Amino acid sequence: MSGLALRPQVVFSASLPNLAPNQPLAGVIGSDLLSRFGSVRIDYQKQTVSLGAAESESPTANGVVRGPTSTLTPAQFMKDIRSEAELTVVARQGGVVAYAPIRFDGSTTQLFVVDTGAAVSNISSPLARALHLANAHRSVEFSAAFGCPVNLTEVKSGRWTVGSASLRPQLVATLPASGLQIAGILGSDVLSHFGVVVIDYRAARILFES
Repeated sequence: MSGLALRPQVVFSASLPNLAPNQPLAGVIGSDLLSRFGSVRIDYQKQTVSLGAAESESPTANGVVRGPTSTLTPAQFMKDIRSEAELTVVARQGGVVAYAPIRFDGSTTQLFVVDTGAAVSNISSPLARALHLANAHRSVEFSAAFGCPVNLTEVKSGRWTVGSASLRPQLVATLPASGLQIAGILGSDVLSHFGVVVIDYRAARILFES
């Protein structure tokens, strides 16, 4: 990865969507890999990714870490940090998923998957109905995992937050009823508004620069 040798591992093979016409997506780098570096800093403005430490071994046991832990985030990643949220990091069968706490207009906290590879943030249809989020009466085309494009209806987020950070009100796509059994996905359409985001898997927290 950019000249950095990575530990050999088992990866899934599947068809993937195109980034643009005649520009196929070659693969997906997931949290199973990134978490082995402890933390990762994504600078959307400069289009760079920085890794917090040398690559460690893959987790061999299932487990859940609820943050924040006492582990310190690398000092070089703390400059200009303005807000943060705790994460719930789940390791299961070799996979790693980070969940962030999302609240819609004072409702109870919902755990959304942090997915920097998702271009569009999503909310489950049952949750959108339970929160009475207003229908935007429009849809967006979404390339689901492994290359299956679907049209998703959108709802209005209203006021919402992640941890101590306020999020801009926007339209959020609803996951189909047959989708993954999760509350939602926090994608780069939202995360990029902060300019810089740090995901610290060991400290189990996500940090925002602005």
